[in-house]
Amino acid sequence: MQADGNLVIYDIKNAVLWASGTYGKPFKGARLRVEDTGSLCIAQTKGPCLWRSGGIALCQPASDPTFKDAQVILKSGEILTPGQSVWSNSGSCALTLQTDGEMLLNRQCDGATIFSIRPNSDNPESIGADMSLSAFTMNETGNLQVTYLGKSPVMFKDIQSRSFGTLTTLSADLRLVKTANLPCPTPETMLKSGHSLRTGEEIFSPKLNVKLTMSSDGFLALSRQCDLRFIWFLFGKNDRSPITDHLTAVTMQEDGNLVIYNSKKVLVWESGTAGREFAGADLRVNNDGTICIARNGSRCLWTSGGYGLCDPVYSKKFDDAKVILWPGESFQRNDTVYSRQKTCRLSAQSDGNLVLTRTCDGEKNERAIVHGLWIEVNGNLMMYAEDKSWTYVMRNAWVTPDGANLRLSDDCILCVYKNGACLWTSSGRAYACPANNSDGEARLIANDDDLSNPAQIRQLTREKSSDLLMREVLESGEALSVGQSLWSPSRNVQLKMEWTGDLAIYRRCDNNSIWSSKTFSTTSNPRSVVMQENGNLAIYNREGLLDWSTGTFQPQFGGAKLRLQDTGSLCIYTEGECLWESGGFGLCEPSPLPAFQNGTVILNLGKSLKRGDSFTSNTQKGSCSLSVQADGNLVLVRSCDDAVVFSICHGVGFTENLGWDQEASVYKFELTDNGDLAITYDDSVRHTFKKISSLFNGSTDMDLRMNDDCRMCVFDNGTCLWTAHAVTYPCPSSGTTPTKAYQEVSGGVLAPGESLHIGQMMWSPSRTTQLRMQADGNLVVYRECDHQVIWASRSNYSGSRSRPLSLLMQSDGNLVMYDARHRLRWASGTAGDPFTASHLRLDDTGSLCIGKARGECLWKSGGMGLCRLVDASQFQDAQVILSSGKKMTKGQQRFSRNKACILTLQEDGNLFLYRKCDGIAIFSVRHGRDSPQGLGNGRNAFVSQLAIDVDGALHVNEATKYRETLFRGIKTTTKNSSDNITLADLRLSDDCQLCVFKEGACLWFGHAKTYPCPVTLAGSVLKSGQTLSASQSLHSPRHNVQLKMENNGNLWLRRGCDEELAWGILLGDVPAMDIPSKLTMQADGNLALYNSEKVLVWDSGTAGRKFAGADLWVNNDGTLCIAKNGSRCLWTSGGYGVCDPLYSKTFDDAKGSAERRKLEFVGEVETMIKCGRHVNIVNILGIVCHGRPIYYWSIARTAPFYPSLKTVDRASIRT
Repeated sequence: MQADGNLVIYDIKNAVLWASGTYGKPFKGARLRVEDTGSLCIAQTKGPCLWRSGGIALCQPASDPTFKDAQVILKSGEILTPGQSVWSNSGSCALTLQTDGEMLLNRQCDGATIFSIRPNSDNPESIGADMSLSAFTMNETGNLQVTYLGKSPVMFKDIQSRSFGTLTTLSADLRLVKTANLPCPTPETMLKSGHSLRTGEEIFSPKLNVKLTMSSDGFLALSRQCDLRFIWFLFGKNDRSPITDHLTAVTMQEDGNLVIYNSKKVLVWESGTAGREFAGADLRVNNDGTICIARNGSRCLWTSGGYGLCDPVYSKKFDDAKVILWPGESFQRNDTVYSRQKTCRLSAQSDGNLVLTRTCDGEKNERAIVHGLWIEVNGNLMMYAEDKSWTYVMRNAWVTPDGANLRLSDDCILCVYKNGACLWTSSGRAYACPANNSDGEARLIANDDDLSNPAQIRQLTREKSSDLLMREVLESGEALSVGQSLWSPSRNVQLKMEWTGDLAIYRRCDNNSIWSSKTFSTTSNPRSVVMQENGNLAIYNREGLLDWSTGTFQPQFGGAKLRLQDTGSLCIYTEGECLWESGGFGLCEPSPLPAFQNGTVILNLGKSLKRGDSFTSNTQKGSCSLSVQADGNLVLVRSCDDAVVFSICHGVGFTENLGWDQEASVYKFELTDNGDLAITYDDSVRHTFKKISSLFNGSTDMDLRMNDDCRMCVFDNGTCLWTAHAVTYPCPSSGTTPTKAYQEVSGGVLAPGESLHIGQMMWSPSRTTQLRMQADGNLVVYRECDHQVIWASRSNYSGSRSRPLSLLMQSDGNLVMYDARHRLRWASGTAGDPFTASHLRLDDTGSLCIGKARGECLWKSGGMGLCRLVDASQFQDAQVILSSGKKMTKGQQRFSRNKACILTLQEDGNLFLYRKCDGIAIFSVRHGRDSPQGLGNGRNAFVSQLAIDVDGALHVNEATKYRETLFRGIKTTTKNSSDNITLADLRLSDDCQLCVFKEGACLWFGHAKTYPCPVTLAGSVLKSGQTLSASQSLHSPRHNVQLKMENNGNLWLRRGCDEELAWGILLGDVPAMDIPSKLTMQADGNLALYNSEKVLVWDSGTAGRKFAGADLWVNNDGTLCIAKNGSRCLWTSGGYGVCDPLYSKTFDDAKGSAERRKLEFVGEVETMIKCGRHVNIVNILGIVCHGRPIYYWSIARTAPFYPSLKTVDRASIRT
């Protein structure tokens, strides 16, 4: 029994399991007692009960006259459904079953919740974290029942089983009365100077229509009572912040500043109103939906702004205000605009601040760091930051605010204005300028004065904003925000974006939901649904990640709109006809659908399709195939154009998604005996997919059938009780060439410089696999046998500006994808020798191949196998590096059988597979986006461990699936002694190929560079008199550094940890005849580069008696070294070294002025050039330039036909 009056049960980890919800006034200091009636009672000492637990009555219930004349709210057999409310006699209390699944009993005097049934775990009547109510019933036996969404009714209070003497529970009813011993408190309307509003406390406006609350879960909210929506709020916590960082109180300080501190006494937010003008001011809540800082009850000195009341309040002062943004216009950095009388200035400063300033005294009203301000055609006010990420300043809180504009008044308040009403106003100072008090008083009337005649204002508002009430079409590019609705033409069906994040369709005949996106259970509640310009209807969460979409981004959907039909189905259309429909349950009286009368029956009652089963129907317009795929997805495809008509997918982002739970994949799809559609997951538990029996009383003749357009329907006596979502654009006519969803690229090969654009595809030679460039930016390989994805680039980012537009085979051999702003989003990592001038083709195995026009593959994408597994005997004796159930953690390594290849899980969270012969990375899983397996740039996008399960699915980061095999149900031929199944494992061959191996076959291959190792000289030494020719290389003793002479004449010293350059000689653009062909360690000790004409191109300048007979060494520290007989270095290349910098005592005591050293160095270089000496300054540039990163470059006196000192083209070199 806590001191704040809350009765709480905690678990052993101090997590709240249950609470009475009675914290704050008037419960502070209350005690708990047990009454003789069997009820718990929370009350002050010797005072009346402020909260009762209720419960079942005693064996001999006493007569209670309180309820004799009370309002009967549910009679025996009656049901309360979502959206319905019942009231007490006086109308002072209302019991409501909300559309979000909560049932609340509220009293109207202060909006307090008296009783609730909520979908979470810390309330008196809890129904579980993922549950929501769809019905509340008083049955004939006197028991109270609840029905959860998608489930059968269950007992809520079992009253019948108890004995009540001579009383019987038959025909009992449920009653509601307002009791006298629970009076409403006198609401506080003001927070006095020096006082605080603490957690659980609240203050009201004088008319009790607006409430300011300091909530228990850490945010300050101003809500309007008309629909309980927030109109202004400050969030003070997130899911990752500890409980001690949450907000605890908002304080009206004596200096006039409104401040919020967290539990650590750290300032979280302030109004910025400290000073002489505000000293001693109070905070009050106004009837117009704002909070106001004022002194002695006079006019506001500061106001919060916000969305206002349900009916927009007409405000004359903005009729003649300056319009600063019309619909579709934007306000960019360095732009400035003034109010009509130039008393206020709005500036987007060059430092990124958006500032609204009063010209009279320089006081700032609004400030935010932005790059630009934009008002959309639909009335949303948005701003975007330097990285071009968008943020809503004002989301439309009205049904159709189209045509609204942004205005700036002469008292420095911003207003999104339409038809005389402000749909949103900014916060800011509202007191008059010191030198213009009289004028200021005339302009700045107190907010409450505008409400002198509320009835007149409400009527005026309705006349002014009548076009805000109904909305029938969502145009391309528009959004439907939380609380907004779309209506069918006859107003018999409503589409609503709920506060829970769910997009739902309700039929008005009984307010039942007949379709929903099922996005109410996501961790970050979505706030809007967007009809994207590419035709995809999409819901994104607060983190900008896709939660749900219709998947209609193909070319024919471009510019499409959304409407709601009278049949209860959503329709995405372009020129009248629907291209996609949502389907769903029928209306209360479903209309006959002749199109399904002669349809093909797929399932009768009690029948099912299991994994691997398929149903094919030959219709007048072609064939339709419904199959439960091996990956657990249920897909209906029509043959005329290969379009996926309907699908149930495992994952998030699909019309019918099952979530990311690894067990949430379809094993069986059935039509149950009672007419419901059900899905059995891999965990063998059956889940109701569509509960048809809850809305209709079907007959025994019900079935699931398909019509000629491949659309599905649960059919009963001529009507459809449920229809599946479907693409509905027509198939190509029989006399024309079918228009496929993707245009085929002729030849099936991308030559250097060629691209694969969105909507294009290419086949493998035998047409067993297909490569598609999808509209969502994803590059995907499908196998034709069952249309499964066997490889994908995973480049389908949520932001439209971030999605790749095409696939480009660059002339340097790198396969890349760029977004609209030419930022690299994905790459194969195959730039440079030996990939230069390579082509891209798709193999019949399903692997992308980068190689010469008719040569062997130099790089393969790998991926899943085909439907018929190919023998992989080459991996039979390969090294098992990860067995089923085992893990590989950071810092660990795995080797192939002869240690030719090393798989390393690095400390930086990247996973690399190297081959020893040349140190290059064959396979990698990188933190970032521009690699074959990019994990993204999020802070959690690191590989902390790698594991493999029994079926061969690879996992990273504990619970995150990295690759999931498509072959769960393989029949075993080899028995395991412990559990009688063959376990999958991960193997690594000596040619550096990764394979998920099971029963003699590879279920998955890793991407890999497959070209042979270059010819290498023995060991790590170029002996005196020896030559390193083009394509040959040396490596350090630990194989962590490689020296290579390339065909283009460049000499590279490359470190194996990340393939970056440690040192190099770059020649830039030189004639072909002058390209060096060999590096020679001369007998005189000089390291020299000669071209094919035996002309010197570069040398180390180490010829002479001191260096004679020396060898060239490749060191483990990332340097070249000229030394005699393996002793200390006489010359070193210097450079950037290895990934982990080596400690060097040499420079511990280095002294001297950097400027002096620079001057000495410049003088020495000039002298060397005049004397004809060769100069290589790679060693010392880092010191001379104060340790700043520099470009690789060299200065050399070259052959006579190079008349001047030559520097390297820096643009082509990485720092």
